[in-house]
Amino acid sequence: MNIIDLENGMPFAVQKGVMSNFGNIKGVRGDGNGSTVFTENNTMPVFDPDFVTYADGWAKTNAIYQGNDRFIGYMSDNELPMNVDMLDRALTVNHTKDVNWYTYACTWTWLRNMTGKESLSMDDVTDELRDLYRGFVWDRYFNVVAPAIKKYDPDHMYLGTRFLTVSRDSQWVYRFAAQYLDCMTINWYFCWEPESEALCGIERNGDMPFIVTEFYAKGNDSVDANGNPMDNNGGAGWVVETQTERGYFYQNFCLKLLQCKHNVGWFQ
Repeated sequence: MNIIDLENGMPFAVQKGVMSNFGNIKGVRGDGNGSTVFTENNTMPVFDPDFVTYADGWAKTNAIYQGNDRFIGYMSDNELPMNVDMLDRALTVNHTKDVNWYTYACTWTWLRNMTGKESLSMDDVTDELRDLYRGFVWDRYFNVVAPAIKKYDPDHMYLGTRFLTVSRDSQWVYRFAAQYLDCMTINWYFCWEPESEALCGIERNGDMPFIVTEFYAKGNDSVDANGNPMDNNGGAGWVVETQTERGYFYQNFCLKLLQCKHNVGWFQ
């Protein structure tokens, strides 16, 4: 049997770890169950000036696909933090640790600028500010990574960071992402089908194409290679009773995506 040369035989993209590797360098990368997490209140060191230098070097090293007409583009990370309480976490991070100085200082400065108050407390944090701050963090990330990628490989697409499900309720993340991404990637979990409200949110706030890069269902009748029942405790996939219902899930999920004019495909 011949081995298929994927890079010369079919379109492909690459997934990297810009922020996750930078987190390793800074000693704050945590152990996540598939998602990328960080030890300091799960805050990313995105405001650290060293991140700009690191991202530029990363992009230069990884720009190896110029002239490859089958290469689609870059996914620069996977499932980075998108916590609804991202602002709260940054405001309360341990500012006595050097690695947190920029996160802490930039966040409190941002809050002062947004509220117009010099004297602040956690009581000044609102849900509207929480969502705006998520956009602020991601604007910083994309404003560093996207220009670095385009500097060394302007001919291929930047596909984002494989947003995890929670990003779907953040209008400001989409609005900022749309300024930098050629196409957005989303790992879509915890639902029977893509929610109409979330799909409309992408169209309304992002107005950009997107690819669903992960989704799946697990059947309660699944067995391992030895015929033993599988517990289906791992992973984020939807759970159904039978393998037939897994087929129904896949069909229904894809039909829902096909109804959305901004969806350009999915990985499976």
